[in-house]
Amino acid sequence: MAGEYTTITEGLILISTLIGWNILLDWLAFRFQWIRRFAEPSTMLLVRNGRLLLRNMRREFITEEELWAKLRQEGIEHLSQVKAAYLEPDGNFSVIRNE
Repeated sequence: MAGEYTTITEGLILISTLIGWNILLDWLAFRFQWIRRFAEPSTMLLVRNGRLLLRNMRREFITEEELWAKLRQEGIEHLSQVKAAYLEPDGNFSVIRNE
């Protein structure tokens, strides 16, 4: 991507281009729904009613150990305590407990 740039100016142009594309894509995603669907990932359900959804976990490259680490941070000891657990678009986990 950087090619063979040799000066600081060429490096700054590369960085400016990347930042500009990022800002443009964010703005377009904000303004247009069809671009948002392309540019931003959707929320992924990982646990439903105390059962791991292994297919979704594989799709997001999440191991059981990683998921259990996040569940423990939420104070979950058993899967039966979880109504739903989601991987959010920003990379965070959301856990909904059973009542």
